[in-house]
Amino acid sequence: MDKIEELRSMNWENKKYQQVIRSKTTYKETENYIKKKLKLLVDEYHSLGSKQEKRLCRDLIDFSLRRFHQYSIQSRFKAFYFENPQPDKKVFEHIIPASTLRNLLLDDKIDVFHALYPPIASISEDNDKKLRGAGLTKFNNDLWHPFKRYGLCDIFPSSKIVDHFDNEIDPNSFTLSDHYSYLDKLYADSQPSGGRLMFEQGLANAPNFARKFIEKVKQEIDPTDNSRIVYTRTNGGDMRIRRSDNQSRNAVTIQWQPTLERFRIATELGPGDVNFTTTYEQKSPLPYFFHLDETTINENMAEILRCLTYAHEKHERLGRR
Repeated sequence: MDKIEELRSMNWENKKYQQVIRSKTTYKETENYIKKKLKLLVDEYHSLGSKQEKRLCRDLIDFSLRRFHQYSIQSRFKAFYFENPQPDKKVFEHIIPASTLRNLLLDDKIDVFHALYPPIASISEDNDKKLRGAGLTKFNNDLWHPFKRYGLCDIFPSSKIVDHFDNEIDPNSFTLSDHYSYLDKLYADSQPSGGRLMFEQGLANAPNFARKFIEKVKQEIDPTDNSRIVYTRTNGGDMRIRRSDNQSRNAVTIQWQPTLERFRIATELGPGDVNFTTTYEQKSPLPYFFHLDETTINENMAEILRCLTYAHEKHERLGRR
């Protein structure tokens, strides 16, 4: 019998699915699921030959991104940034247009995490109309300074944009890097994938020397001495030493490499600045990476801690503001 014929004798009742209560667990499950699907869609897109199939695949990517933004950002935080004073009628506005995020993802200019957590603001309907009138709803010509787009249609200075901590955003200096540093702070206490938790989980099964070393670093860095420790989700979670008066400039980045059982340290320090033997790599933005394994740490703990402090001082002297 043709399957549709079965409906003749069927008393159909629409299935009621069990309601899912939103929680940290469901937000994490959503992130993991959408990440996996987006990676598959990006790979599929590059394997397709038909223009129509590619268009349909782009539509699926757009849907996945928007669904995640609505569920995990709009419903949870309302937005990452807010117009101040807050208007009565608001619009959930992608500061980097959603189509741009999709294209950057397909061109491998950003990764899935960046596409899932872009700068998004809650702005007034009037200011959203200004964007539309200026043809800016799908356009942002300065991705590094995403809020400059608002200045192109006179949203500033009549309106201010603030974050969840009531910090006012300077559209001319606020960068995309500042945005992701801010997110790490915002999510630190509200989501299982906060940078600090990720870093500590990475060390959970590490040898004892690694955990002791991190505790020594924490003790050495005095937050009253113009330095502070922050954590990010980069590379599965890392620890960074920054100037206390700067939100985004790193003097030292510490990453645990579990397979090699060593730390990878990014600093301003070159081979002539340290008095212990280690291997070096050169890469920007911090010019040098060196490696610390158990033997190096056990034999040179005091010198390594001195070097990390000196790295912060050198970073400051070089004017890394």
